[in-house]
Amino acid sequence: MTQGTIMLMDILFGGGEHSDLAARLTRVERKLDLVMNTLELEPEPHPAEVEVESLVLGGQKIEAIKRLRELTGCGLREAKEAVDRRAWAELLRWSRR
Repeated sequence: MTQGTIMLMDILFGGGEHSDLAARLTRVERKLDLVMNTLELEPEPHPAEVEVESLVLGGQKIEAIKRLRELTGCGLREAKEAVDRRAWAELLRWSRR
């Protein structure tokens, strides 16, 4: 195993100072979100967000739910609720972290 792999495993599975890095990264992301909101900047949508939205807008709600589940690994109920309230972008962002 390379040193980079070991470091990545420590970060992902908690390992002292590396878990501190994850907490710091979360704080930086929150601050960046605040700056973007203040400046009224919208991030570019992820291609998966566009895909799910086009399915919903095309009247293919069931396909959108299936695709959201494939992309995120979430359960049926969570995907259905996200599609119903049009919150798939939030769900996709959390699944990529």
